Amino acid sequence: MDSTEWHLRRVDPVTGRDAGPLDVPAVSDVTTIRLLGWGPDGSALVVAYRPEPLAPTRFDQPLEIDQRTAYGNVRGVRVLALSPGAAEPRTMLTAPDQILAIDVADGVIESGRVREASPSGGVGGRFWWWTGLIILVWGGIAAYRGRVGLALWFGDRRVRRARAAAGED
Repeated sequence: MDSTEWHLRRVDPVTGRDAGPLDVPAVSDVTTIRLLGWGPDGSALVVAYRPEPLAPTRFDQPLEIDQRTAYGNVRGVRVLALSPGAAEPRTMLTAPDQILAIDVADGVIESGRVREASPSGGVGGRFWWWTGLIILVWGGIAAYRGRVGLALWFGDRRVRRARAAAGED
């Protein structure tokens, strides 16, 4: 068996013994795979970690505490669907190189909802929020700096109104 080929296997929940491989395609040319969950069609969704070109193909090195993957050996990740009886894995999601980890929400996996990526165009909501805040702050600064002129203007309007009411025009 190729050392870079990974298979999903069953484990007896009572005894912990190996119960044999699942009827899903193997994943090859990756450093490791991690099971995310099961899709509605029974396919296993896994993260496949693509290795760096010079990454070692041995797995007997100890990892740091709480580490499950030697991220120094990973170049990128993909999410694959391993469908029962399929000849090869189906790519569900790819990420640019140097994205070293990925997780997918349980609800997305259970529903099986996937779509083509369509990033929003233009500026996002934060841009408009910050623009509004900046305009508000600058308006406050301008009003504060021009407060004497505003007071004179408002005072002048009152004087004109009072004169107009008294008929002094």
